[in-house]
Amino acid sequence: MNMGENKEIQIQTDRVQLFLDPNLSYDEWVAVGKKLVDTTQNIMWWLGDWWNYGEHKYGEMASQALELGIAYQTFSNAAYVASRIEPSRRLPNVSWSHHKEVAPLDPQKQDTLLNDSAVRGYTVRNLKTEIKKMKMLELDSGEQDIFERMEEAGINIKYTSFWSFGKPNNAFGLDIETKTPPQMIANLLFWYAEPGNFIVDLTDSYGTTRDLCRDLFGYECATFTPMTMAYPGLEGVERLNVIFDAYPKEVNNADVVILNMLDFLDEYDDSEVAGQVIRHQLSNLGVATKNGSKLILITTPIQDMFLENIFELVYEEYDYEVRNIINTQNKTVYTREEELDAIENKKLLEKSAHIVILENITE
Repeated sequence: MNMGENKEIQIQTDRVQLFLDPNLSYDEWVAVGKKLVDTTQNIMWWLGDWWNYGEHKYGEMASQALELGIAYQTFSNAAYVASRIEPSRRLPNVSWSHHKEVAPLDPQKQDTLLNDSAVRGYTVRNLKTEIKKMKMLELDSGEQDIFERMEEAGINIKYTSFWSFGKPNNAFGLDIETKTPPQMIANLLFWYAEPGNFIVDLTDSYGTTRDLCRDLFGYECATFTPMTMAYPGLEGVERLNVIFDAYPKEVNNADVVILNMLDFLDEYDDSEVAGQVIRHQLSNLGVATKNGSKLILITTPIQDMFLENIFELVYEEYDYEVRNIINTQNKTVYTREEELDAIENKKLLEKSAHIVILENITE
């Protein structure tokens, strides 16, 4: 990389340090950053091409490379994208993550979407939206109007990584204000389920997922409630004790499994129990579900199971990889007096929650 008077900016490193010339100008310092970013973007291409070469030339012997300490899924992801998009069609000004999103599509669609990403400056999330639209347009005419139906239902599609919602929409699920906002579940189904997917919700205490799958998306689903006394109107939502009961057979065939601890805590207002449920489910669902299926965990920070504890458990079990994290709000409603008191006394009201999207990577 040349800057100024064709001066080459050299990057020298060891395994734990980047060495920088103390006399770097600002522009040269920026150039180093760009070079590092470029290297980060390129490494997945290089790793994918390297792995495909070894697997083609050395067959089973290539598996010994796993002893390098890099997770198999990293090799697998890199190799898959590299094999699906040959070098002549890779766009250097579009990130590897963009290429990964289009990799499952046919080459013509890949080229169209990658070129659109370059010209229009799509973020990865923008690109996901365009892929979703493309898939919807390929469906039968009765399914093409999902965007219009979501708009008519008052559901706003969320494009950022922070989701905020108003009062629950009573068109889906029971008419109970304490339920998780149907807009949240609708957005999760929009972004992370596909036409023809089978959805399982282990915590559909208010029938929200049941109604959204049936009445809005047309997805086949099986939903369950952990509540000991189910509300009237929950026909089709079966009772399931997520602490002790064995998984129903539907879990084995699920493309998407939802575990909503916000609704679970309505029945079991005990952070220790909730933490045990999360640990139990993360430890066992990876075995019970199929490769490629998604687990959507919705939870508020609870004792011994904060976000960092969830990550630690995921990477200990090796059954899942984290695909996305969405920040949102829990269901706690504070009065105006409580809000003012918190401001006056400089207290922090606990409103946060997060959604962790996991993908099953077991073989």
